[in-house]
Amino acid sequence: MPEHAAQTAELGIDAYVAGTLYGEGREQSARRDTHMREREREHGVWVALSTAAEPSGEYQETSGGSGVRSPGGSLVAQSGSAPGEVLTLVLG
Repeated sequence: MPEHAAQTAELGIDAYVAGTLYGEGREQSARRDTHMREREREHGVWVALSTAAEPSGEYQETSGGSGVRSPGGSLVAQSGSAPGEVLTLVLG
């Protein structure tokens, strides 16, 4: 939610970390990645997004693709769409 990111950024954060859920397919993956880029661009902070990679809620399939973007906008790391993948990164 853009409003949540903006309110959180006003607190003087170094990173915006969110747990999210996107459905399957290219459109949903592109939506996920666009949201990550937008949060970084708007607030100039690290963005870490944790997304489901297995059935969840109303979705029988989900996008996966948890990832981290740097304050400069670069994609630093991103998992795939397979359940059980773990992405570990130390920010600093």
